[in-house]
Amino acid sequence: MSVFYGKVIELQDIEQHEGQYGMRIRLSVPESQAEPAFERVWIWAIDHATAESLLAVTDFDGTHKYRLSRHTAWDTNRRQYIGYITKTRRDQSIRFPFLCSEVFIHNLDSIHRVQHLNGIQALPFLSLAYEEREAGTLQQEEKRNRDKKKPKKQRMPLRRTAISALSMLSILLLGSFDAPSHQVAESPGAPAFTTGTALPAFQSVRYTAAVAEASSSPAPRSLESELRPKASHEPKPQAELKQQTEPQMEPKPQTALKKQPEPQTEPKQQIALKKQAELKQQAELPSFELKDAITYSLPKGYVALTFDDGPSKYSAKIMKVLKEHQVGGTFFFVGQNVDKHPAAVRAIQESGYSIGSHSMNHVNMPLLTFEEQKAQIKSAAESIEAITKQPVTLFRPPYGAFNEMTEEASRSYGSSIVLWNKDPEDWLTRDKDKILNYVRHTEPSGSIILLHESQAVIDALPAIIAYLKDQDLKIVSLR
Repeated sequence: MSVFYGKVIELQDIEQHEGQYGMRIRLSVPESQAEPAFERVWIWAIDHATAESLLAVTDFDGTHKYRLSRHTAWDTNRRQYIGYITKTRRDQSIRFPFLCSEVFIHNLDSIHRVQHLNGIQALPFLSLAYEEREAGTLQQEEKRNRDKKKPKKQRMPLRRTAISALSMLSILLLGSFDAPSHQVAESPGAPAFTTGTALPAFQSVRYTAAVAEASSSPAPRSLESELRPKASHEPKPQAELKQQTEPQMEPKPQTALKKQPEPQTEPKQQIALKKQAELKQQAELPSFELKDAITYSLPKGYVALTFDDGPSKYSAKIMKVLKEHQVGGTFFFVGQNVDKHPAAVRAIQESGYSIGSHSMNHVNMPLLTFEEQKAQIKSAAESIEAITKQPVTLFRPPYGAFNEMTEEASRSYGSSIVLWNKDPEDWLTRDKDKILNYVRHTEPSGSIILLHESQAVIDALPAIIAYLKDQDLKIVSLR
């Protein structure tokens, strides 16, 4: 069994009483060698900020279920903790991030560390829901009633003995009388003990040392060491790729031929010049390096324009607008579209803009197995890398839907997940004015703006860039 003992925390509702927020949770714990399985409904007291963030991503309509994830993260840009909640309906599930406090994460960790029911009962921020308390009160009353009956039945054998002794004394005293046929009537209490009558058994009381059990559980680990994810952009994959490509650039058999120096040196010079041009182009574009495994915002003063679902016939036009205004941009390409528009991929890469993958077939990742998710990420990245000759280190899951397996699959390929925090829904409106109005009426500083490749976005893009520059924001490519 894992260290977290397989606990499932289902969020049923968020309640408010006298200014205090409380989450109604159903806590399910599987059976173990030491404890039987149990399931109880609790009220978990939480702070206002965490409650309001959860209310923004939940809708308790009775058709969906919500499960709190034990996985948490630290957003280095916003310097805030992030929790995750999974929304499910039948076989579909989508995972949402929400802002939470350090106290919330500490309490979440405490629940997962406790091994027994008595330890959970000892947690100060949890209290049984009203219906659970009522059920517990009824059980206690029933137990008291059973216990009251038991002493009475234990005294009854003594009573019967006394009555029998009195009866024998009466027979001795009246023995001189001729009444052998008269029988002595038994006490009215005696018939209560008939053949087959059993005394009620005492109920065994479990969990008598709640505080002792809670203190015997493993000591909590450092929050910061557990919650801050490791940076996913490690130099190792790039170093390995460099080692693989350099021997191919200098073929030894050809350099040994001194009579034909021109065919050997010319391609080499062209490659070097091409790389210098690419590096110069990339250096001229403002960029921002991501360090977290999951990113959906930037520090204040920065903004990222991101474009999904390409490459397409609009890719080159979008790139042209970005180049004219000398701003950064990030394209998330679908693998099956890369094969259709390789020239657009090559042009965007040579112009110094960032390219990430958007899966191979634009599928809902949580609906797939772990191996299928890995294949989606790997295939899309390889299609892009075959053209750009550079590793793909950014991945955006379609619809923003992902789960723990998606994170692991992305991490195993050396890429990090890039989400967003501003969505003008341009795919729905297809209206340049509505797209622009959305950007103008939101706080753009620190945002990652989600856009899609379309003519409406191309038409709105110059005005969007002008507005962002007026706000003294740095429009960057993500790396």
